[in-house]
Amino acid sequence: MTCGTEKPLEGFFAPCPVCAPKGRMRTMEPVYDYEGLRANGTFAAWQKRCADNHVPNLWVFREMLPLPDGADPVTLVEGGTPLVLLPTKGPGRIWIKDETRNPTGSFKDRFQTVSISWAHAAGHKKCVSTTTGNHGTSMAAYAAKCGMKGLVFCDPDSPEIHRRLIQLFGSWLAVLKNRKQLLEWLVRERGWYPSTGFTPPVSTPYGIEGYKTLGYEAFFQLGRMPSRVLAPVSVGDVLYGPWKGFQELEKLGANGPLPRMYAIQSAGCDPVVQGFRAGAREMPVHPNPQTIAISIGDATGGWHALSPIYESNGGAETVTDAEIVRAMGTIGAVGIAAEPASAAPVAAALNQQKRGELGQDEDVVCIVTGSSAKWPDTLPLAYTPRALIDENPASVRAWIQSFDPE
Repeated sequence: MTCGTEKPLEGFFAPCPVCAPKGRMRTMEPVYDYEGLRANGTFAAWQKRCADNHVPNLWVFREMLPLPDGADPVTLVEGGTPLVLLPTKGPGRIWIKDETRNPTGSFKDRFQTVSISWAHAAGHKKCVSTTTGNHGTSMAAYAAKCGMKGLVFCDPDSPEIHRRLIQLFGSWLAVLKNRKQLLEWLVRERGWYPSTGFTPPVSTPYGIEGYKTLGYEAFFQLGRMPSRVLAPVSVGDVLYGPWKGFQELEKLGANGPLPRMYAIQSAGCDPVVQGFRAGAREMPVHPNPQTIAISIGDATGGWHALSPIYESNGGAETVTDAEIVRAMGTIGAVGIAAEPASAAPVAAALNQQKRGELGQDEDVVCIVTGSSAKWPDTLPLAYTPRALIDENPASVRAWIQSFDPE
């Protein structure tokens, strides 16, 4: 913690005991022996592993992940996702970090492999989370892999496909709007492990460490630091994690400068953007959020969503739902199916490019966090219908000739 408080690497699921009485609800987080790891040649070892294997999974960076020595990770071979160049006229290069390639189709697998690995190694038998979809689906899959009992509290707006997948993976499911009180009860009184985000009153410091590997991978895939990193932000974990990763790379010997970090939100729900514009350190509340990007539709975020922006001289921007839908189509044109929240950073990067804010040699990495296949109700918004259902062969021939004339 910035206050200097130290605790053993154990099940600490409450705010920092020094900061909390002062009204600063900060989560403890793992720190590492950076000087020792640098002296031991960790950075060079990572370079070789990535060159030999093209970053096959995130556990190639195990030295900087909070798993006890000798413990096996609970893995479905997550991470190592491709960095795809989006064809544009420039200036600058817009890259898509395609997290749809993860085992359950989202970046949450990076979180859950680290979170559940730590819990399993620590002897926990039961895990619980709250979700709008991807987070709970991922936790259920990793709980199944190691035989843990899982329970997911699911938002009523979550798609049915997520609820079915959670049950397919063997976890229990409860659908309700107000979930925090039940989460606290299970963790404080019944001993469940909270595979949750970085925001108190109940949080875990371990899962967010998996998001650091987004930064590690982007660096080794580009061969340099990106100029900007744009992420869709709700609570803020997916911005804070990579930023910590880039900082750690520098501590291990990577050349800078570090990227500027950008939080991207929908215009219908933008507490992080409002907080940044006000120069705040604590997150405001956006009443009555309205957006198709449900995954980033939380009324407020965590304190840690703002710190990467300030520290990196980055920014926070909104995009409209219409811009999100157009970006889904643009991403689809390179063979990637992105859910609405995932398309938000691409929409913002395209806006920055149009406004002439990108330098000719800038590399802009957009974290596309999840697949639209699990958000079927919004998928039809992003494409022009191209289907025909007709048993008449003559009608089918005429239809084909309409878009493929000889």
